[in-house]
Amino acid sequence: MSTVERASYRGFLKAEATEDDVARAAAALHEDAERLKADDRVLTVCLTRYGRQLFLYVEHIVSEHPAREAMASITGLPASRGWFAGLLTPYPQFGGDADWAYMHPVFWFDEPKDVESFRRAQEPDARCGRIAHFWPDTVIDYVLHHQLIAREGLAVGDRYQFISVLDDVAFSYFETPRDREQVNIRREQGESKEIQRWLDVDPFSHFDHFDPGTLEKDFLVIDTLVSVG
Repeated sequence: MSTVERASYRGFLKAEATEDDVARAAAALHEDAERLKADDRVLTVCLTRYGRQLFLYVEHIVSEHPAREAMASITGLPASRGWFAGLLTPYPQFGGDADWAYMHPVFWFDEPKDVESFRRAQEPDARCGRIAHFWPDTVIDYVLHHQLIAREGLAVGDRYQFISVLDDVAFSYFETPRDREQVNIRREQGESKEIQRWLDVDPFSHFDHFDPGTLEKDFLVIDTLVSVG
């Protein structure tokens, strides 16, 4: 049986990359993503941008095989497709520099059981991305609390939201309308004690805000360049 593995990636445009370069690369990515979708290799691909930073969200369709093999396939897909080849500054990693840096998943409201159960019953109005910027000493606290909320499985929210972190930046993929499919992992009612613990440590203080003093700008919605699903 096949299932869905979600992944987010971060890329950095070279200073010499022009807007025409970006537009051509995004068009090529869109065309290739449509082929991958038609071949049942992905469910969704969404590319978003903030300045020179690119954030790519992919729902990979993977068959049952060893986890390490599956992860190697997932983390290597954007580079193996040549998406934005020559336009990105390689990101240094332990195993070698990468054009697309894999972001570490930290929070979600649902976990795919299989491909069919994760297909959208209705086309979303939009596929979107948001980013947040942490103070250097608050990243681990954010990750810890959000992993505990996800593992508890009682928090209710939009089914397709998926938050990942790399360095001092969080990227959140989401779809609109956000209230169309409200679920939790455990599919049962119950008070989330872990959310209360997160609220008790002052979430507002964790972020270097895009609009200082405005709580709603913990996360900033960024431009969508490619939307396939």
